[in-house]
Parts: sequence; structure tokens; C-alpha cells
Amino acid sequence: MALFGRKSRWTGVDVLQLVPRRLVQWREEADRVQLMIPRFREPLIGPWLQRIIPDHKKFIRVPLEHRGTFLWRNMDGRRSVKDLTDLLLESGREEDNEQIYERVSMYVVNLYQNRFIEFINM
Repeated sequence: MALFGRKSRWTGVDVLQLVPRRLVQWREEADRVQLMIPRFREPLIGPWLQRIIPDHKKFIRVPLEHRGTFLWRNMDGRRSVKDLTDLLLESGREEDNEQIYERVSMYVVNLYQNRFIEFINM
């Protein structure tokens, strides 16, 4: 659907063929991944503000659930979204295989829109 006469950037894009690469720091905590998002990400004054705030306030921590943790650990900049989804299915952790490709595609697009990842081949 075009918004105000503009085409969506996702028109004609096969998300399953895109190759994601992580952009933010992360750490393991209690067998889950926690993304470490810089509190100030603006390109002009963000780096300066990041330096002057206390260490315990520098990052916003975003915990991922089990599916997100699995996908994040396997995003190596070489595997496509389809490859990641196939790995997830092979792991045997998924009960609902019906819409898994659509759900993982939406999840990865959400990560992209929040600037947690980028797509190498987009």
C-alpha cells in the first residue's frame, strides 16, 4: 500500500532472501540474548553524550525471547532469513510450523526498522 503516493521500500522485496547483519552490541544473560542499545544514537551529538553519561546509563537493554535469541546468535552476515528460519525449524524448538516463515520475516523486518540489524544485500 502506498502512503501519500509513495511506494513502500518493501514492495517487491523477498525478505527471505535478505542477509541480516547485527549492528548493536549484545550479551548473554540467563541463556537469553540482551541487546545493548546506545541511549543516544543521533549521529551529531550522540557520541559526545554517550561519553559523558554514567556507565550504568549508557545502554538501553532489550531482552530477546527464545526465538529471537536463536535467530540473533545465528545472524552471521552470511545466512539469509530463509536459512535462519530453516535452522530454527531444524532445532526442533518450534511447535507451530504453519506461519513460521512469515513470522520470522516480520520479526527480522522489525529488527531492521529499529536499526538493530542491516541487510547486506538490500
